[in-house]
Amino acid sequence: MLLSAMRYWLHWNLFAESNAMIHVRVEDLASRLPSLMHKLSIKSEAYELDTIPRDVNSRKQYINEENWHVTWSDLKQLDRKLVSDIQLKAEQYGYE
Repeated sequence: MLLSAMRYWLHWNLFAESNAMIHVRVEDLASRLPSLMHKLSIKSEAYELDTIPRDVNSRKQYINEENWHVTWSDLKQLDRKLVSDIQLKAEQYGYE
């Protein structure tokens, strides 16, 4: 399952990147939203961001168990080259 998730993450991001004009990290959405909306000519009030739920994609809504703890070393045991590609892509997106 982890190997499939790793492949999905990489290929989905490559696909999305090839079709996107810009990319925004979820963590940066709040600070970037006003300029994005301006570029798209969308009028909005600043307070509207506060109405967006922060747990929509929360694992806890679907699975009632402890989070898994998986390290890069664990993933490298499955596919070292794939992990290298994922790490490079993540770095390009601004993650460590």
